[in-house]
Amino acid sequence: MLYIFCALFIMFPAISEAALTTIDITTKRLSLNGRIDVLRDPTRMLTFKEVSSPERAKDFKTVAGRFSAGFTRDVVWLRFTLQKAHWDVPDKWLLEIYPPLFDYVTFYSPDAHDRGDRGLIYKERKEGRLLPLSHREIKERNFLFNLDLSDTNPHTYYLRLESNGVIFVEARLWEPQHFHEHSARVFLLQGGFYGITIFLFLLNLIFYFIMRDRLFIYYSLLLISLAVILSSITGFSSLYLLKDTPEIIYPLIGISLPVVYIAGTFLLEALIVTNLGYS
Repeated sequence: MLYIFCALFIMFPAISEAALTTIDITTKRLSLNGRIDVLRDPTRMLTFKEVSSPERAKDFKTVAGRFSAGFTRDVVWLRFTLQKAHWDVPDKWLLEIYPPLFDYVTFYSPDAHDRGDRGLIYKERKEGRLLPLSHREIKERNFLFNLDLSDTNPHTYYLRLESNGVIFVEARLWEPQHFHEHSARVFLLQGGFYGITIFLFLLNLIFYFIMRDRLFIYYSLLLISLAVILSSITGFSSLYLLKDTPEIIYPLIGISLPVVYIAGTFLLEALIVTNLGYS
């Protein structure tokens, strides 16, 4: 992961207007829905220095619930503020950005241990599904960032989201051990789903070679195409199959979608013909 340090001055009026979330000792998982301020940039040209300036603070709007912009080419900036309620609250946390559909996600976090002559130093971390897996700070299907809350002061964070498709986002804060336990359960369920899908795909291929019925080919194509689309949407393809070639995600989905429609149509037609033959 490449860390880029930007010595940028953040004035207190800008920070004070950011949505504040307090973390206490009982917090294990916390959704940031309704606690995030949003700024949309149709020009896609705004820099972090401009967005974090006091002049832009009033342009951020708090969104109730999960933020969704639909299909848009706007760059979306998110801002939120975290604060520990007590010193005994753990320092280490994980920020999860879901779903993993963003081409680029840039996270700006203040370095509490390093201040420049003009104020806070912000650290930039960039991930995205169009970047190799090696760019990710934590190798997970969703975008994850480490947070270090070493004091009880409020700390303001920024996210820059860029995508050529639909934009909706859920941000969650996790206690690391709780996240890893949750992630293990998700991977177990997802592994079972894809395992059954591959088994059915191979089984229908065997049936085709034995019975020479095209219905089994159509069903096999439908299964494998749906699996490709779902694995791309849920981030598993980036995690396991396309670690170093993320640029083929869009072409792969572009091929799989028409295959689903075509295979599904022929499968339905074959089933109707089969039923008529037995009637």
